[in-house]
Formats: sequence, C-alpha cells, structure tokens
Amino acid sequence: MENLQEQTSFLQNTFFARYKNKYFVEINDGLLIVPKIAYEHPEEVKAREQSLFKLKQRLLEASGRSDAGAVCMICSEGSTEEVFLFPTSREANHFVCLDCLKKEAEGETKMILYPDDREDPFAVTEYRRICFEHREEWKRFLKELVAQPPHIPDEFSLTTTIPNKKTLLTEQTTVSLENIAISATLFFVLLSKTKVRVGENLSLFGEEDGEDCIEEHDTTRNTPVLLRKNKTNQFNPSLFLENISNIPSKSIACTYGIHLVDISTRLLSKLKTGECGRCNYLSLEMEKEEHLEEILPMEDRSIFVGEIILLFLMNYAVSILSKLAFHEDNEMAYMTLEADREDHIRPILDMENRSIFVEKIKERIIIRNYAVTILPKLRFHEDNETYKLFLFADQENHIRPILAMEDRSIFIGKIRKTILGNYAVSILSKLGFHEDNEMASLSLFARQEDHIRPILAMENRSIVIGKVEGIIRLEKYAVTILPKLRFHEDNETHVLFLLVDQEDHIRPILDVENRSIFVGKVKSICPEKYAHNILSKLRFHEDNETKGLFLHFDVEKEEYIRAIFDVEDRSIFIGEAENISLYKYAVNILPKLRFHERNRMVNLELFADEEDHIKPILNTGNRSIDIGGIKKLKLRGYAMNVLLKLKIGEDNEMEEFYIWSYMANILSMGDGSIEVGRIKRKGFDVPEEIKPKLKYILVEEEGHEVETS
Repeated sequence: MENLQEQTSFLQNTFFARYKNKYFVEINDGLLIVPKIAYEHPEEVKAREQSLFKLKQRLLEASGRSDAGAVCMICSEGSTEEVFLFPTSREANHFVCLDCLKKEAEGETKMILYPDDREDPFAVTEYRRICFEHREEWKRFLKELVAQPPHIPDEFSLTTTIPNKKTLLTEQTTVSLENIAISATLFFVLLSKTKVRVGENLSLFGEEDGEDCIEEHDTTRNTPVLLRKNKTNQFNPSLFLENISNIPSKSIACTYGIHLVDISTRLLSKLKTGECGRCNYLSLEMEKEEHLEEILPMEDRSIFVGEIILLFLMNYAVSILSKLAFHEDNEMAYMTLEADREDHIRPILDMENRSIFVEKIKERIIIRNYAVTILPKLRFHEDNETYKLFLFADQENHIRPILAMEDRSIFIGKIRKTILGNYAVSILSKLGFHEDNEMASLSLFARQEDHIRPILAMENRSIVIGKVEGIIRLEKYAVTILPKLRFHEDNETHVLFLLVDQEDHIRPILDVENRSIFVGKVKSICPEKYAHNILSKLRFHEDNETKGLFLHFDVEKEEYIRAIFDVEDRSIFIGEAENISLYKYAVNILPKLRFHERNRMVNLELFADEEDHIKPILNTGNRSIDIGGIKKLKLRGYAMNVLLKLKIGEDNEMEEFYIWSYMANILSMGDGSIEVGRIKRKGFDVPEEIKPKLKYILVEEEGHEVETS
C-alpha cells in the first residue's frame, strides 16, 4: 500500500485547490490539472470482486454446498445484491462479507472463527493473494498514466466540466473565465501562470476547507474572498499585470473577506463588490506610475471597498486614496500611508484641502515621509477620536507645503497619543486638535537642528498643546522647542522625559529665564544627561505634587549639571515630592531644590560611589539643606558625608534610617553633633563607628522611647 501511495499520491498531496475529482497543482511550467488517482480505483475493485466470485463458485461446486440463507459470521449480514459473501474455509461451512474480510486481511480485526479449534486462513490468504495480483496490475497502469505527457491547449475554457485527463495550462494558454464562479486562490494562480480572458458573469469566492474551487455562476456562494497576490518563486509579475490590464472594469463580482494583502491596486477597479463585506486588512501596492493611468481619471470615491478595519497604502497606491469609497458606517482602526518619493503623491497635491474623506479612525494613524504632505487633504469626522497619531518625515521636502499653512489649520480631532519624528516636529503648530482634546502622551524626537528650525523662529508659548495627562517625551533637538509649547494652566502630567545626549540639544534654552517654561503639574521628572542643566528653567504649578513616584536623577558627569551650579540655592521649585533619588553628581542638585512648605517626603535616597560626586555640595553650610519631615533616609557611599548638610524637622520621626558608607569626613565630627531626630528602632541601620556621632532617639512601633544618644 505504501509503495502505491509513493507512486500515485505526490501530485494529490501538492495541490492548492480541487474540483470534484480534479486537482490543481502549481508547478514551474504553469498550472497542472490532474484527475483524481484513487488507491482503490472502481475498475480495480470490480476486477478483484470478479476473481473472488469465480473462486467462490468453484469451491461451492466442489463441496456441493450453497450460500443460500448464509450470513456473515461477523456482522450477520445476509447475501444480497449489495452484500457479497465469501467462504471462510475450503469446506464452505461459514461465510464472511467482503467488508469484514477486508478488515480482517488488513489486520484491523481478528474475528473469523475456525471450526474444530484449527486455523484455516483460507479466506484471508486468498483475499490477500487476489488483491496483490490486481494491485500490481493497477500500479503498472498508474505508472503509465503518471508518465504520460500532459495535454497543453492553446485555449482553455474553465467550466464545471473539466476533461478527465492531465492538462497543463501555461503562459501560452488563454484561459477564458465566463459564466463561472471560482475561488480567489485559483484566480490569482491563473493570473500568474496563464493568459486570462474575463468575460461576462465572473464571480470570486473565498475557499473553505474541502470545498470545490469552481461553481456555477448562478449558484455561487457568498463566501468573502481573501485576495492575496501569488508570491511563489515562479511568480511572473509582467504576466500578472498584463492580465489585470486586460480585465474590464468592474467585471468581477465578489465580497471582500478578512484580508486583502499586498494586492495590485489596479485590481480594485476590476472588482464589483458586495456591500456586506467586512475587511480586516486592506494592503495596496502600486508598482509603477503608469499603473495610475487607468485609475486617476475615475471619479473620487468610485471604488467601493466596504468596511475596512486596517488600511495600508504604500508609494503610488497613496494617490488613489481619494478613489476609495468606504461603507457609510465605516470606522477604521488603523490607517498607514507611506510614500518615499514626491511623484508617489503628486496627483493629490493639486486637490483641495480636506477633500479626501477618511472619516473616523479609532486606533492608529501612521503617515511617513512624502505621505505627510497630503495630511491637509484629509478630512476627518468632526467627532474623530484616534488613540495614536504617528507622523514621521525624514526630509524637509516632506513638510515644506505645510509650513506655509496657518497654525491649527489641519483638523485631526481628538488624539490620545501624538508622536512626531524629525521634520514632522516642525508641523506641530499646524495640527488642529479638538477643543476638548486631552492627550495621554506627547512624544517628539528630532535628530538634527534642521528638523525643528522653523519652530525656533516662533514666539514662546505659541504652540497650543492643551492637557497631556500621561507622558511628555522630548528627545534630542525636540527638547529645544519646549519653550514654544503652551500647556493648559491645569495640565497634570504623569511623567516628563527630557532625553538629551548632546549639549547642543539644549543650548538655546540655557539663555531663557529661570522658571520661564511652564509645564504644569508633573508627578515624575526624568531628565537624561545634559537635560539636567535646564531644570532651573522649568516652572511647575504652584500646587505641584510628585506623590507616589520617584524624582529620580542619575548623573554620570559633572558637565550634565554644570549650569545648575550657577543658580541660587532653593531656586528650583519642585512642589510636593514623596520620593527623591539622587545618584552620583545629581546629589549636588539637592541644595537647589525648593519644596512646598507642606511637603513631607516619604523617601530620600542619596548615592555617590566617588568622592568627586559630592565635592560641590560639601561647600554648603552644615544643616543648610532643609528637607523637613521625612520617613525614610538612605545614604550610600560617599553620600553619607551629606548628612552634615541636612536639616531634619525637629519633631520628625523616621521609619528607616540607613547608612552604607565609605568612611570619611563624618568621623571627624564631635560625638552627638549630628541631629537626626526620632527613628523607629527596627529601621535604624548605621555602621557602629557612626553611631556616636549621631544624636537620635530610638522608639518602638508604639512610640515608646527605648534608646537615646
């Protein structure tokens, strides 16, 4: 049986579609149609039964017996025209039907009983012998069939009646599709492998497992199609595009399915779609500019694509955006437009602003490079609410036409997250958000000064941002435009990231007045490298609170905070801060910070692993840094020496007081000269050498004093 499968099943196992007893196989030379090759062909079965019948007749004549009234000893079926009984032994005392005999011979059962406790495997032995003889004869026939060269027609009409012979359709074969419904998969292979002629009444449908790939036109099922262009190694793009060019406009009926991935844009104009399709993913590509010639003269919104969840247009395909018509209730989740050259979007540039309807987009708008240029041409629904807007432009040409427009003239609705990259940062002022817009995050990154040069000439606080409740992330040269942004007076931001790795990124800000850049309420500030130098330029809301989050500064080099050395102590107003961590050179920022008068810190952690990290702060007076009430104070490394400079509230009671130190200046102090107040005993952890220098009171959880120094 396995040898037979090896000989006959290769083509059947490589088919991509089938129709009744025909298989469609894609090969290098074209599309091969192969008749079904059965392991038990009806002719083979018929010949086997005839041989078994003749043998049975000889046995019955020799034994003088008959099968009249006999039944199968396994299933109890009697002899009829449909049920053939065969004797289990040469004496013909018992019988078995062919179905049960086949199972016994193939080892699936052991149910034939033998008389007188002796085995007489006559029935099984003879059945296997006859099957083997006929199988060998059938294998010879199959080998001849497989070896036969296929029929290669010049013309082939694909209908529900396909010749029962091996047929090869090649690039020289003209395949006519008329009054027929075929699967989308078969259609794409035909476009890739043959010359296709589309006549009247052609429909496409999507496949389901095991379904035929061909139907009568008037009985076609309304299964949505999944249009995917053939991408095998043998794909011939020239033939594919030539076939599409020859298809009459709107001549193919179909209902869009879940994915329309990487299909030729020109194919859309050939489709006549149903209104019930719901497409999760529409991805269009346009190979050459001349491929636009057929589509551009079409009326706007003339290519109906139904309900689209995700739309991806790339290069020349962007130019047909105005030709697409969506369902009246369509609400996209994602829209991505990418164009690498100006000619990719040139046809749209002459259109009026806000003339291309894209309506509502819920999740994400991604527009890259020259596609950014067409942003003014898009018209969003007045109630549009999009979760994320991403604009990226790598050349000034990508945004030059927009720079001449009025500020806030490009309406995009409500946006939760806005991300602008490189030159796209320069059009921030041109975006018009909904009047009630509140962003969850604003992210701007610019790798070159040219990316933000147009904004540098604008007045400070002239770009209206409104409220940003989640994250403000400014990276590299984008930090430079911070003075140009105007946040709502009640703005409350969760985290402010200022990511700067070159001094040039913040040089223009160094010249502005201290506390002149209003950022509202900020719960956590995360400057990177040189960005620490502009902390004094920020102005927080007078009721600013950073409760629950760390004010975390980690400064590796002194130059990252050099500008702060020139500002007065307690001149950088932070507001209320619960958690502050200052690492390395950042420890020197502490004297410059001013907290709200009602501030009560939960945790202050200072860490310095080099003596140079704390040299500037050691020049301040002892007990000159008023940190007020505090619950947890942790000093690590050389930062232990800053303890002399801290002034802790008189009535303060700490839960934890830790010192992990490099022994230094503090050891030269007099005993009991450093007052740290009341401390919970279980949270008191300092080196034994340090304890005599401290003045403290240890208390139990209930507040009882247990030790004083």
